Amino acid sequence: MRIKKIAIVLSGLLAMIILAGCGGPSSSSAQTTDKAQVSAPATGTAPARFATRKLEQGTKIIMTGGGAAITGTLNNSAAAKDLISRLPYRVGVHRYTHDYCGVMDKPLKYEKQDISSGWQDGDIDFVIDGTYFAILYKDEANSKSHGNMVNLGVVTIPLGTFETLPGDLELEIKLAQ
Repeated sequence: MRIKKIAIVLSGLLAMIILAGCGGPSSSSAQTTDKAQVSAPATGTAPARFATRKLEQGTKIIMTGGGAAITGTLNNSAAAKDLISRLPYRVGVHRYTHDYCGVMDKPLKYEKQDISSGWQDGDIDFVIDGTYFAILYKDEANSKSHGNMVNLGVVTIPLGTFETLPGDLELEIKLAQ
């Protein structure tokens, strides 16, 4: 009986660790659609928000899945270069509270000095704790408690687009033409 209780507790802890790596369960009740639609804001509404981090140079990519086309720019980090060497690359992701996140089949190579805590809205990151690929689209102000992140780059579409995408996406990441 004691072993069964220990197994139940360990299973619960493992589930919490896995969800913590990808932002926890989604609390969003936003309706999803088959296609990401980017349109100009209506008169009197706030302008579209884009990634906080700005990259002037880098490798342009496009991530497609679920009828969406998500553009981005990868930086010059070792981890980003490793991802580029694998393109085209597929990864299944799920929408959580502040990100889309999925487990990569093999970890990216990275430099220790590139590891940080937190993110900036619009970041594309590799989370080393569970070999997670993550697109972080909100909650930057509350992100410092999340560690072991390596920034790969940024998305270049309006961040609100992520609220309109399906909860699960099979992304194909490739070089933009």
